[in-house]
Amino acid sequence: MDVIERRYPDPAFDAVQLADELHVSRRQLYRYFAIGARTVHESILGRRLAAARGLILSAPHRDLESIARECGFVDAAAMRTRFNRAFGTSPAAFRRAAVDGVPLPGAMLLTAEQAAAGRHQPVA
Repeated sequence: MDVIERRYPDPAFDAVQLADELHVSRRQLYRYFAIGARTVHESILGRRLAAARGLILSAPHRDLESIARECGFVDAAAMRTRFNRAFGTSPAAFRRAAVDGVPLPGAMLLTAEQAAAGRHQPVA
């Protein structure tokens, strides 16, 4: 997870690069992740989505293209697709709700926030 934390901003970072950096085969890497609740891909994507969500909340006037690139997405369209799939809303709608002070549904909360709110379902 430390490698994912360090490398997620690189759009080219994927399971192959993770396996190479850890000096294990992809098959072995997938076996390690099979023990947990998330796949390799879900772990990398989840970290990117968490970063994007955090930046949207902390810098609401920043353009989505720069947020997407900083968080490891190829472009804003790729981030929008993944964000919508994970949270059920677009990054722009999420930003508007946050700026307007609209309470965010549980599905938009990150895992730590869900635990704090008494919900225990994983996101993304």
